[in-house]
Amino acid sequence: TTNGETGVFIEQPNVTVDSNSIHDIGRFAPGENGCSPTTNYYTNHDHGVYADGSGTGAQSVMIKNNLFWNNARGWSVQVYPGSVSNLSILENTFAYANPYSAGHIIIGANTTNARIIDNIFYQPTSAGIDFYQGTATGMTVANNLSTTAIGTSSPSGVTFSNNLANTDPQLNSSLVPA
Repeated sequence: TTNGETGVFIEQPNVTVDSNSIHDIGRFAPGENGCSPTTNYYTNHDHGVYADGSGTGAQSVMIKNNLFWNNARGWSVQVYPGSVSNLSILENTFAYANPYSAGHIIIGANTTNARIIDNIFYQPTSAGIDFYQGTATGMTVANNLSTTAIGTSSPSGVTFSNNLANTDPQLNSSLVPA
């Protein structure tokens, strides 16, 4: 299907996703469990949390204190499409990213007053956050740690501060399953 599969889909304001373990979201790739997909939709259509800014949209959404791991068919957090204001992605641990795409988080919407703070990005493909499309106004990306880069780019409207890139968080493997 062209439709994505999602653990948590948000298209309403004032939603909090707190203290969850969200993992193994997505359809099978070629050869997994005998699957032979005829399209490449398996590479990036399935997400842990999807914040949709369409209509009244995912305004004032809080995604905090979650463990995201092994979401290898999309992004752990996708923000797309439309416009999203007052989004907070705080104090999460992300591990083992999609091998087909950059980032544990993908930003593909216009954002206003968003905060991505105090997260750990463990082994993202190239960066913890993929700034895909959209404009940012007043976004703060601070105090994050990544084993690679923090972001795929440095868009205008985004302030980066006190982030640690290319740093091993030395996670206890019993806390983040492989």
